[in-house]
Amino acid sequence: MPAKPPIAFNKNFFTSILQAKIAHTFNESELLLFKNMLDIILYLDSSADKENFIFGTNNFHHVWERLVDTVFGEKDKEKFYPKCNWVIFGEGNSEHELHYDSDVYKKFSLRPDTIMITNRGKAGQKIFVLDSKYYTYGISSNAGNLPASDSITKQIDYAQFIEKGERPLPKDVLAQLNKEEIYNAFILPYNNQKTKTAPDPLLKIFGYAKSDSSTGSKKYHKIYGILLDVKTIMHRHLPHDNQMIAELSEKICRCSEMQHHSSFSV
Repeated sequence: MPAKPPIAFNKNFFTSILQAKIAHTFNESELLLFKNMLDIILYLDSSADKENFIFGTNNFHHVWERLVDTVFGEKDKEKFYPKCNWVIFGEGNSEHELHYDSDVYKKFSLRPDTIMITNRGKAGQKIFVLDSKYYTYGISSNAGNLPASDSITKQIDYAQFIEKGERPLPKDVLAQLNKEEIYNAFILPYNNQKTKTAPDPLLKIFGYAKSDSSTGSKKYHKIYGILLDVKTIMHRHLPHDNQMIAELSEKICRCSEMQHHSSFSV
């Protein structure tokens, strides 16, 4: 249960503070937060502490994506977005490339869920493109619940964009870019507590995806499937958790290096 609040519920007081914040806030995410808080306050009354009040969502995949990005991701991931543009033909075979404002730019950009980097800006730098999929494979073991071809090809596109080593990639990343150290992975949820005596690991690789259109031997051509325990990451979702980043990196790299063996433990 949440800790009991240190001050009593005061609808008028809380409302006035939130309304003042809304009037002077221009950050979209903060503005949405304050408006949602105000909606909750207006819903409640002075007797609310005597009632059961439950928060929930029917769209937990958004929560899953944010959890994974918070724990593993870099804050400036928008610099890793490959962009698509339209070029319009004009008179005399001239070409005009459209330029978009920030909102339309997002529409015409491929946006990976999470960019994870180890040893950023240093020797031995490794880049991982992670896509969070709130699919049921970790429970069902049904191949129909795995990411499909569109997701697979997008992961390869992301990695190819990074491999090109062009702007807008950050300067510190470009300075240590190793095209042989770019990896891909899907992050799927599961419950590792199968038995109380011998639980599965928090992170587990169960296989990899590939595309027939990618015939090269780049490491990122294999998109590794990672199962991640839901309850654990919800309890300990530390921003940029170095311990979990190191564990995930080690598993993916070790799996990649050991592919020539017939069997291995991950």
